[in-house]
Amino acid sequence: HSCNPRKDILSEIELIADMGFDFAEITMEAPHGDPSLLWKYRTSIRNTLKKYDLFATAHAPLALDLGNFFEPARVLWLSQAKRIIAMAPKIGVEKINFHANYSSLIIKNDALKELILKNHVKSLKVLTTLAAKYNVQVLLENTHESLKDFRRIAAVKNLFVTLDVGH
Repeated sequence: HSCNPRKDILSEIELIADMGFDFAEITMEAPHGDPSLLWKYRTSIRNTLKKYDLFATAHAPLALDLGNFFEPARVLWLSQAKRIIAMAPKIGVEKINFHANYSSLIIKNDALKELILKNHVKSLKVLTTLAAKYNVQVLLENTHESLKDFRRIAAVKNLFVTLDVGH
C-alpha cells in the first residue's frame, strides 16, 4: 500500500500496518515524502517499519520526467531522482519505482518521441549505476506507454521492472 505524501509518513506507515499489509510503498514526493524531510525522520521511519514488521519500497514522483526533451528540465529531474536514490537506504528502502513519464510519451512527433525514449534510457543508465553504489534497485513501473516503448526503456542493464496490473 502506498503512503499518501500529503499526510504524515509515520501515521501512514501505522495505517498500512493496521490494514494488514506486509509492506509500505513510501511515495518520495512533497510535501511529506520529500527526501529532505525523510532525512529528518529517517530513524523514526526505520523504527516504525521494524515495529510493525513491514518492509518498504519507494515510489518516485509521478511528475518526475527522466525523458524530457528539454535538456535543462531532464537534468533537473535527474538530480531529484539522484536525491531519492541517496535517501532510500537511509530509511530502509532497497527498491525504488520510477515511471516513464506518460505526458512526454504521448507526443505524436516521431523525432521528438525518439529523443524522449533515448533520454529515458540515458537517465536510467545513470540512475542504475548510482543505485548500485547505494545497494538499491531501480525499477521501471508500467503506466500507459506502449509495450514496445516500455520494453525499449526496460532493456537498460541492471534495471528491474514492476508490473502494476492496476495500470
